[in-house]
Amino acid sequence: MTFNKNNKYFTVRTISVMIFFILQTSCTNKSKNYYLTNQEQEELENQDKKIAKFLVESTKINIQIVKLSKQVKDNSASDETKELFKNQEASTFRIQNDITKIAEKKLITLPLFSSVILSKNEKVIKDSQFIDELINLMVTEVMLFEKIKIDLTDETIVAFQEQYKPILDKNLEEVSTLKVQNYLNN
Repeated sequence: MTFNKNNKYFTVRTISVMIFFILQTSCTNKSKNYYLTNQEQEELENQDKKIAKFLVESTKINIQIVKLSKQVKDNSASDETKELFKNQEASTFRIQNDITKIAEKKLITLPLFSSVILSKNEKVIKDSQFIDELINLMVTEVMLFEKIKIDLTDETIVAFQEQYKPILDKNLEEVSTLKVQNYLNN
């Protein structure tokens, strides 16, 4: 019988100590501040604004590239120029698809890319003008991609930038090469 009393006493005492420890830990954790400081909150908001601006600006550039590509299809006499713009358009759609996914995750509203309604351009533009306009758009987008990597630490945006920046650089190089060829031929 003493063995049972000692067991009961030991068990009750152990449970009491455990309860005391749990209560003490709980009270200690409640006193910790889990809220962001004003500076931390401002920094996060600033990051979010930069991400939103980057995604919106990239979308606007991509819309212009698609419009320009449509004009080239309708007006260019050069098969080489048409092929270049076709490839650029495919690349732009792939990039824009990922921009849209990121924007959805981050709850950012983008300009309406999917409803780019294009009318046939009445005035005929030289291929060199198409290429110049595309180069300007692509340089702007490449600079935007370079700047965002410097400005942000968001893992999703950095991964996106690292994935598509080389593609944009390659596309810009191809367009620049075509510009040089057109310049030499004319």
